[in-house]
Amino acid sequence: MITVAPSAEFETSVDWGVTGLTGTLRVSLLDGDGAVTTAATTAGIAEFPTGSGRYEVTLTAPGTAGQYAVFWDNGAQTIGNTAVGDDVLVTSDGAASVGGTTNLYVSRSELKATMGLTVTTYDDDIDLVITAASRAIDGYKNTRYFPTTETRYYDPPCYGSPLEIDDLNSLTSVKLDPTGSGAFGTTLTSGTDFALEPVNNPATGAPYRSIRLLPQSAAIWPTYPNSVQVIGSFGWAETPILVKQACKILAQRLYARKDSPMGILAVGVDGAAVHLRRTDPDVAFMLDQVDSNGPRFVA
Repeated sequence: MITVAPSAEFETSVDWGVTGLTGTLRVSLLDGDGAVTTAATTAGIAEFPTGSGRYEVTLTAPGTAGQYAVFWDNGAQTIGNTAVGDDVLVTSDGAASVGGTTNLYVSRSELKATMGLTVTTYDDDIDLVITAASRAIDGYKNTRYFPTTETRYYDPPCYGSPLEIDDLNSLTSVKLDPTGSGAFGTTLTSGTDFALEPVNNPATGAPYRSIRLLPQSAAIWPTYPNSVQVIGSFGWAETPILVKQACKILAQRLYARKDSPMGILAVGVDGAAVHLRRTDPDVAFMLDQVDSNGPRFVA
């Protein structure tokens, strides 16, 4: 993941595996919906080191905050001639990246406003607790509430059973390796060969969780490990408001721990000591409402 300010320059690369494509290989930027935000160009692309099949380029980030994907092609956007490169997070908040960690569910400025902080003295602490809270939420829910374009591989299920996948908000392709050779030569067609489920999840903003082969299709699941390839945007397309609020509460709680390293916090005018709970019930309550497996999701 590359984190960059709006309209700032950044470097990106791809290991294409074929040498001598300078002037032919193109690069573009796509937004989370797959729309082109920076048109494909060959300008500035150089093979480095020469003869390595690895290409580098310096691009200018879009002026609008959001997540984008670097898309490469060799002039023919067909199977085998394209590749999805780095994910790019364009942010207007200085706390978007801490120690290489990005995709935070509350910004530094939002948390400081809630806590009534105006000075920059504690910005490092603020950044750290936001990062910790965001990733703790990911672990608690076993998902992530931001989109990342990736290629993932799955063991096929039993014949006719749905293929359980990670949270998927947007699909590019489903391909099969029917012979176990590592060549994904069979491309399935959505609506003809398979359907994404739960079918009603997009109406609530939740991602898909499985792929079901349709009975009218001649396709069958292969019998080899990791023989199903899914390319798409994994995670949630947008962060639910309940996750944002839970992150803000949890980050404040973690920030308070800097003054209570033993889990004991003095509160009130008399400085009475109280123990911090292991799990904040409000945080747990809100996160438990956000579900990608059924209709319990609350926007």
